[in-house]
Amino acid sequence: MESLQYVLFILMLSAFGSRAASIKDEGLNQYIDMVLDNIQTMMVNEGLDTVPLPEASLGFNHTVLGVTWFGKVGLIDGWLQGISTLERKDDAHFTFDADGKVNGIQCTMGVVTLKAYYKGVATFMNLGPKFDLDAVIHGVDVWFSAGLSRDVCKFTVSSLEIKKIGLITVDIHGLGFINYIMEIVTDFVINIITVFIRELIENNLHNLINQGLDTVDLAPASVILGCDREPLQNLPHKHTFIN
Repeated sequence: MESLQYVLFILMLSAFGSRAASIKDEGLNQYIDMVLDNIQTMMVNEGLDTVPLPEASLGFNHTVLGVTWFGKVGLIDGWLQGISTLERKDDAHFTFDADGKVNGIQCTMGVVTLKAYYKGVATFMNLGPKFDLDAVIHGVDVWFSAGLSRDVCKFTVSSLEIKKIGLITVDIHGLGFINYIMEIVTDFVINIITVFIRELIENNLHNLINQGLDTVDLAPASVILGCDREPLQNLPHKHTFIN
């Protein structure tokens, strides 16, 4: 990882240079990467890379010899893993106010792969096969923007919006004689995972990313950014991920 002093120096140059469309904000890229590295460390240290999925149930019916039977599928002990691999996906950019002063940053973030799991129990005709369900989420892209609070000289998340959730593949083992419900269970789980990822990222990651932004003291670049304050004395040590 680049030294903080070097990154802040390049960041200051970028604050000027990024006003020209042909100039890449390499310093800002390195700043965002440093923040995300710190966030990854927070997640791993706090055991937040694997988060529980909600329990859920699904009803179904099937006709056997002219008789319609009703069954139920319960999903328990689920988890989602890999959110700590959040990374920058493209060049970061400064935004400017009408006076040409830096007032924010923005870029696309994302994860390449997430994994999910559920333990399932199906009840049908007084029988109850148990099964395992594994899922892979092939990428999530997130639009990120943060505004600059000049009074404290720090960036604060203003928007986290999912742009794309990639293909979700599901593999189910153990359904046995009711294997015919695989499709409806797959669709059901994909919907649960999609809603959960959107809620997790758009509503629950703000606080953690703000804590990550706080870990890099911008006081040395305060003049360039149009703000002034004392360097941070105490970095956050307790991280709240999910309410």
